[in-house]
Amino acid sequence: MRAAAHFDLSGRVAQALPWGQGHIHRTFRVETDGGKEYILQKINTAVFPQPEKLMEHILRVTRHMADAAGKSVFRVSLARDGRPWWQDEHGGAWRVYPLIPNTFTLQEPRTPQDMLESGRVFGRFIKDLMGMAPKTLYVSIPGFHDTPVRFDALRAAVRKDPKGRAQFVTEELKYLYSCEARACRLYQQALQGQLPLRATHNDTKLNNVLFDRSSEKGVCAVDLDTVMPGLAAYDFGDAIRFGASSAPEDAQDTQAVHLDLSRYAAYARGFLQGCADALTHAELDSLAEGPFSITIEQAVRFLTDYILGDIYYRVDRPGHNLQRCRAQLALARDMEKRSAQMRDVIVELTDREEN
Repeated sequence: MRAAAHFDLSGRVAQALPWGQGHIHRTFRVETDGGKEYILQKINTAVFPQPEKLMEHILRVTRHMADAAGKSVFRVSLARDGRPWWQDEHGGAWRVYPLIPNTFTLQEPRTPQDMLESGRVFGRFIKDLMGMAPKTLYVSIPGFHDTPVRFDALRAAVRKDPKGRAQFVTEELKYLYSCEARACRLYQQALQGQLPLRATHNDTKLNNVLFDRSSEKGVCAVDLDTVMPGLAAYDFGDAIRFGASSAPEDAQDTQAVHLDLSRYAAYARGFLQGCADALTHAELDSLAEGPFSITIEQAVRFLTDYILGDIYYRVDRPGHNLQRCRAQLALARDMEKRSAQMRDVIVELTDREEN
């Protein structure tokens, strides 16, 4: 792979093979003749149109984390010209990360312990980035968790209705609109200064955590493209939405979708072990609300895309985005029923951490 040769690697490129299941960037696993391995990616500039700003930002984040942790774990390989990315003659943007040896990723948790370890990693991530002022961060995707704007986009899609699909989703729309005030509550609290903005990961899915093959403990978070100003509750909530659901994000049997409280409690325990002493009381109180807010927001996004004709999310079958929306709504409804239990878990764990 010619692009890899433009980076400061340990040895010459011996092979480069497609790698991973990501849908945003083109990713390759590169091995050099010296036996070192790297991840080479062609950055999707349709999603991230300013790769130079993105990579300078990621370089800054990784260096800050190395200083905070006292060691370098996730690093950026520099191009031979000293920049953290390289541009080919066609305008393609490329980057390289050293592959962290003896690690693996998970698409879903095998046990609650996996959730605890991922929670500890993402909690520690927030704590390690405390020294980065949110206002200084590069915003790679503006309005990423602007929940009111997401609802506005849904209403606009319904008015436009280019495929005539709005007539088939009246029940979904009715439920989502009934949840709007609650789903937007965290965003409004942040606007009013009741919740502080922090440097947050913003894509806290389980598969963005590296685990050690020997100990099976969490090593570090990866995929730093969306490190932006955000709320601790959003990072907490998205991890729960993805990892503590009993069924896949696009489950066709919505009756099988519910919140797994054992996974929820395990993740909360790890997350608070990682950052409880760094969060304010208001932030701790907001954590249990995060999963519902993020799940509704994601349902809104799926339904918006369905109504507009499936123009953003990749679909594998007709009605795929609608099925995704319905699965998220089933999860949100179960979260509503379990709200008190979710809050009790946080209160109990917070009391334990303080004592």
